[in-house]
Amino acid sequence: MNISEIVSKIDLRDSTPFFDFTKKWIGYVTSKKRSVEISDNDWSELFGRRNPVAGIDWGEMTEVASFATKKGKNTKNTNEQSSFKGKWDTDIRPAIEAAINIKDASEKLQKIKDLNQLIQNIITDGGGRDRTTAINRILTTFFPDLFVTIPQPERLSEFIVILQKEIANGSTITKADNWIDNSYQVKRFLDKELGDDNLTASAWRFYDYLKEDKPKEPIVIKEDTKATTSMDKNKYDDFQKLLLGNYNLILTGAPGTGKTYLAKKIALAIGASEKSIKMVQFHPSYDYTDFVEGLRPIKEGDTLGFQRKDGVFKTFCKEALKYEKPDVDSALAAFHSDLKRKGISIKSHKSNTTFEVRLTEKNYKIFTSTNNCPKDGYNCAFDAVRKYIETGDYIEGHQTYQPSIGEYVKENYMKRIPFVFIIDEINRGEISKIFGELFYSIDAGYRGIKGRVETQYQNLVPEDDVFSKGFYIPQNVYIIGTMNDIDRSVESMDFAMRRRFAWKEITAESRQSMLDEDEAWGTEGKPSEKVIDEMKVRMDNLNSAIIDQYGDEELSNKDKVGLTKAYQIGAAYFLKYVLYNNFKELWTNHLEGLLYEYLRGKTNVDEKIKRLYQAYNDTTTH
Repeated sequence: MNISEIVSKIDLRDSTPFFDFTKKWIGYVTSKKRSVEISDNDWSELFGRRNPVAGIDWGEMTEVASFATKKGKNTKNTNEQSSFKGKWDTDIRPAIEAAINIKDASEKLQKIKDLNQLIQNIITDGGGRDRTTAINRILTTFFPDLFVTIPQPERLSEFIVILQKEIANGSTITKADNWIDNSYQVKRFLDKELGDDNLTASAWRFYDYLKEDKPKEPIVIKEDTKATTSMDKNKYDDFQKLLLGNYNLILTGAPGTGKTYLAKKIALAIGASEKSIKMVQFHPSYDYTDFVEGLRPIKEGDTLGFQRKDGVFKTFCKEALKYEKPDVDSALAAFHSDLKRKGISIKSHKSNTTFEVRLTEKNYKIFTSTNNCPKDGYNCAFDAVRKYIETGDYIEGHQTYQPSIGEYVKENYMKRIPFVFIIDEINRGEISKIFGELFYSIDAGYRGIKGRVETQYQNLVPEDDVFSKGFYIPQNVYIIGTMNDIDRSVESMDFAMRRRFAWKEITAESRQSMLDEDEAWGTEGKPSEKVIDEMKVRMDNLNSAIIDQYGDEELSNKDKVGLTKAYQIGAAYFLKYVLYNNFKELWTNHLEGLLYEYLRGKTNVDEKIKRLYQAYNDTTTH
């Protein structure tokens, strides 16, 4: 399992509160703020169960503890908060500051272990309880660069075991006998795999997803909240027709024309959602075992062996298969399968007459009277679901609450959902080797079960696997590849493979409209309309000069730039403008070097670059 795939499946919380909270408390330490100078609200947030570092809702410091007795509930003073605050100025804050200032990681970890014990002693000496989880969470507040948001030692140990088994794939992650080393191990692992602190701030969500005894993800593919508008769909009509008619489409053209961005837009336009779109990038080392299936090393105890594992495309097709046929049997089978796979159980209430399942943010229910049912209540409930789906009515003696499970199944499993697999830089891999026998199955005329083939490891596919009798590409799976015309590996795709794809050239001019789309500019924000208009003029003039159609001057063959449209500069390069808000720096840092590379080996290169720069600086429409 690839951890980046998990990121795409789970709902990562907003990390801003986490970093704002830790930054504030680290500031209190480095500014030597005394206990009385920190507000009661801040103290309550630090000690409370629901602070931004809490992760899994667990572990708080209290002043009063409630406990059960034979006579009912009783309380006792714990003094946990007052003990901590009482030693903040003299012991705790100076110790935290000293650890913060240490550069060496191993030395810092030892200081934090000492600090952990110090706080524990202060609390217990003051009459408090063993507050391991609460202390762990407090220390994570001051050292977010070292620890993750899983404060319970036992959960950290379990998380490491899961990572070793499911994710690591050769990466080193070991389990220690203390929470500090374990949290540090998980933090280092996630940093290496993801390289994004915003994601490691939500490490507890990875844990929640991977552990086997809880729901691991919403069981349905939710529609993208930024759904493509009807105007967007009209804009992509030509692309939609090509993809829907051919199943396979390659977008080819100059670098920087936004082909990958466009591929996602086309996928959304044909009805795919963010959850039914998958993207991979081919490269020279990519092979059949990555894409279809292969043998992967596994270690059980001291024994090293190999196990057949599905590749990314086969895994994608298995998911797509659930949404290929919108009939009742397939819908109910997929629904039952997802309930089982996600660990979601259907609960019965009131002597097995009301059946309820928690799905996303709602409780979906169906009611059945067991007195009128010859089967057990559970199966009778789903007979009522089937009846409702097929006719809109209920079996006599049965009714549903709103919203019903039947409605849920109809909404989420009774429609064919397109799944789009995007292959970026498709020509950089050895296509025939990567696809193998799928060379036959990807043909538009052989989508579905009639295109079934036996894979290289077919004899190792288990009998209960959906592809146990051979692999085929579901009819709702579409493939979009992107490639650059000038890439040196462009000839790696043979003609037999080429004819299985529809081809669409993407020119710099045709994708200039990307500059008008807010989404294309990302978090940096879109420049003013005036700047974008100037950007388009500069881009047009530069691209005209690249193909020697700028100005009226007659140039000799040796003075011509001598490049084709395949070398024109795409809009994606101009999106980098927001990094500098300066056209000169955009030229110096991104365009000039690229053009020098294009002109490598030609004559009068410096003169040609000057002429291109002159055109780039021309803000007059021609």
